[in-house]
Amino acid sequence: MNSFKNSNIYRETLPSGTTDLVIVSLVHQSPDMIFYMAKNIEKYVKGSFIWIAHYNNKEPIDENKLPPWAWLVRDTVMTEPYARLKTFGVMKAVDFAVANLSHFTNVMTLSSGSAFFRTFEVPKKPIVCLESHEKKFNPNAKLTHTEEIGIEHAGSCCLYLQSHKDFTFKWQYPGCDCDLEFHTLIKNRHFRYFKGAQWSGQVWPYEVAVMLSADIGSLYNSESTSQRPYFSAEEIYLSTYAYNYAKEHNMEICLTEVIINWAHGYYVPNLDIIHYYRHSYIKSGHAVCKLSDDVHNDPIRKYLNK
Repeated sequence: MNSFKNSNIYRETLPSGTTDLVIVSLVHQSPDMIFYMAKNIEKYVKGSFIWIAHYNNKEPIDENKLPPWAWLVRDTVMTEPYARLKTFGVMKAVDFAVANLSHFTNVMTLSSGSAFFRTFEVPKKPIVCLESHEKKFNPNAKLTHTEEIGIEHAGSCCLYLQSHKDFTFKWQYPGCDCDLEFHTLIKNRHFRYFKGAQWSGQVWPYEVAVMLSADIGSLYNSESTSQRPYFSAEEIYLSTYAYNYAKEHNMEICLTEVIINWAHGYYVPNLDIIHYYRHSYIKSGHAVCKLSDDVHNDPIRKYLNK
């Protein structure tokens, strides 16, 4: 795994103590995105929280200019989509939280393409949010690739999905089937299931963060990582750990906090969608995805932070 050298200016202090929520993000855009996300989080998130961003753009940023609850990962890595390396960027933010805070109640994952659009009251109890909103938009949607798959199918999940007439898994399970190191990790935990899920908007307890930090951290410098297995590991690694934890502790598994309407396009096309979510029957989910990277001129971005 290649480290990412930067010229950022960091505070001389580190986060400490406890908090109810740690929001973790992966940001490859310019500092403008960091400052936009900080403003968006400050406007909508209410309660005890901190935000930790893995920022690896070449343009330097001064952490001292961020709110006191916003922090940047020091030990940054090169990331790329459809590889473990993207997952590792997310995990470096989780590692930073686990290493510096004595405890936190939950973690929320938040991509740079996501933004809050309504007030989010930070939960004070452990929760698990993994399920897609897609069935709210399309009750007939076939989402076998986001449902549990028994650990007995390790190495053959693609065949399992094909047998269930689900062919929408190409960015996830072909690579996962070949990821023998991941199979070993979850078998050592005595997990019973794989679980696919969008990575932005997941919420899971402190104990899941600790397990992920220990296990996924062991893959950082493995030979398999250098070979770059092609798949969205962040859409299986995180949710598999959270799902098995929830099952073991008899916890309700809720909808993600980021709404993605896959059936009508990944991108949020206009403000009408925002107004619809705010006033419709869809009461769960407090952020949307995916928004433009243009934080200065995109009308949706501007509207959400005004």
